[in-house]
Amino acid sequence: MLVAAAAALAPFSPRAAAALDTIRVATGPVDAALEAAYAQRLGFAAEAGLDCTIELLGSGAANVAAVLGGAVDIGLSNVLTVLAAHEKGVPLGIVAAAAVYSSKNPTSVLLVPDDSPVRSARDLNGRYVAVSALRDITQFAPMAWMDANGGDAKSVHFVEIPFPAMPTALAEHRVDAAFITEPFATRAKDHARVLAPAFDAIAPQFQISVYAASFSWTAAHPELARRFAALIYRTGAYANVNRTRTGEFLMQIAKIDADQLKVTPRATYAEHADPAAIKPVIDVALKYGAIAAPVAPASLFAPEVLR
Repeated sequence: MLVAAAAALAPFSPRAAAALDTIRVATGPVDAALEAAYAQRLGFAAEAGLDCTIELLGSGAANVAAVLGGAVDIGLSNVLTVLAAHEKGVPLGIVAAAAVYSSKNPTSVLLVPDDSPVRSARDLNGRYVAVSALRDITQFAPMAWMDANGGDAKSVHFVEIPFPAMPTALAEHRVDAAFITEPFATRAKDHARVLAPAFDAIAPQFQISVYAASFSWTAAHPELARRFAALIYRTGAYANVNRTRTGEFLMQIAKIDADQLKVTPRATYAEHADPAAIKPVIDVALKYGAIAAPVAPASLFAPEVLR
């Protein structure tokens, strides 16, 4: 069931509805997923002739399900979800690149409780680790880190818990570790510590998330898809250097206060389409059996947006 966030995500400057093309976007209440909302608040969407109506859902998988079910036009998801859909023949393509992981600014980390005896990858053997979705990049990153650092990822019990619930799960010792993204990682650090920036085991920098749509939608709306992509890249370039302005929106949407915002690492966004940035995700998906054969990164994009 979609949860509308109309009040929190209202347009920056309203214009007559007839003057704008509406795009329904499913995303999440985290910095890495809020470019479309920032574009709306900043007035960039209206300048592009677009009205992005935002639905805040629980996960990338839920966003993709909403896209394929026709409830929304475009959904924010991680690259691995799109990759898995591609292998299964699901008609889903990337419209725009969203958040980029950088080891210089890790916004997703593997945490353990402060009093945990876990100090190494080997110490996690046989334990319970929370991830946002099973068979997802949030599972494969801790697996890759463990296998690269003397642990045995096959021995771990991975459990699916939404990011907002992970700090409590750690505090109550219901899991031994959690791979968690911001702003929830910072919230958890009141009673948890960083074990590792596990995404580093995939690559120092790579594409984490993307905006995706069905191939039928992009084929029917090629100009709209290209305008949306241009809007996302414009907003990403702005957000990468204007943290204060977008931080104001993030506080309102993610319900965090100014003190927390000051210590929360902010997302880094792609400023153009770069299929090569997807290659590390393809490699880890092959390693852990999420896909059976290599894929050309450019083939994951809707053809209309790469023309």
